Amino acid sequence: RIVNRELKLGLDDGYLLDYTPVIFNSTNRKTKKEVEKRQLTDIRVKLMPFLKQDLLYWSQFGISEETLKMYNVRSVFKAWINKQYFHNYSHKEPIYAYLFNDRMKLYRPFSKKEVKWRNNCIKSDIQGLEQLPDKGDTLIITKSLKDVMVLYELGFNAIAPQSETPNFDEALLKDLKKRFKRIIVWYDNDDPGVRNSTLLTEKIDAEYFNIPKNMPKDPSDFLLDYEVSVLLELLSEKNIYNEF
Repeated sequence: RIVNRELKLGLDDGYLLDYTPVIFNSTNRKTKKEVEKRQLTDIRVKLMPFLKQDLLYWSQFGISEETLKMYNVRSVFKAWINKQYFHNYSHKEPIYAYLFNDRMKLYRPFSKKEVKWRNNCIKSDIQGLEQLPDKGDTLIITKSLKDVMVLYELGFNAIAPQSETPNFDEALLKDLKKRFKRIIVWYDNDDPGVRNSTLLTEKIDAEYFNIPKNMPKDPSDFLLDYEVSVLLELLSEKNIYNEF
């Protein structure tokens, strides 16, 4: 048990000592009826230390353990939704939690699409907002927390709303415009991503950037196929990387 715990082998739950469920409650809004009823989604998890395979997975995108902790990403041993068992960590199907105040988003990267994500987040839970500096030259609005972390590792300030839509809180936008000289919207290069980035750009009077359509759709996927230097070269062509 000691070797298992110290080497983080994950052979059983012996390395999970004195863990208690971390409880997150909030309204989960999916349909108009659910918005009206303000259904309460109860997500409970037992957290555990990152295993070597977890760090290897995130390192594919250039994301370090320090950055994961900075952005409140944790490895989950076991999860329940509305008091019903949801998932148990396994080497084939790990599960991670993105923590936002008293809410969270569960992420299973290798699971089927219908169970890949679960969350009880609300619109005001802007991913990466808490980690932004007080002021900066450029802010990138992107699609996911994973992309926010990828961009942070490359030296960029970035945030991601909970969905790729042109809706953006006016008060928050006003604050961000005071803090950053330049705002760039960078969503996926598929049709919905390009459309929403264009709409948001027009709404908030910003710029937008999309990876060329013949390449991976977002920053994290891009780094699975290409070197960092190729991505930075694309950004240099748009005078984005040169500012850093």
